[in-house]
Amino acid sequence: MGDKIYPNPVRVTESDGVVRISYDQVAVDIPAAGPVPEGVPPLACRVFEAVQDLHRDSRAE
Repeated sequence: MGDKIYPNPVRVTESDGVVRISYDQVAVDIPAAGPVPEGVPPLACRVFEAVQDLHRDSRAE
């Protein structure tokens, strides 16, 4: 079997009310309370929305 090349992971960290999303050559800080600032790449927007959904779902349980 040949060596598999995996893409760089998407990293999400949260501290001091800021969500940092980083991948490839992109690093974006978004306020945890939102909204997403203009100019944020589409993938970072989708990841941020997914993180917000996870927080909502965990609070609902």
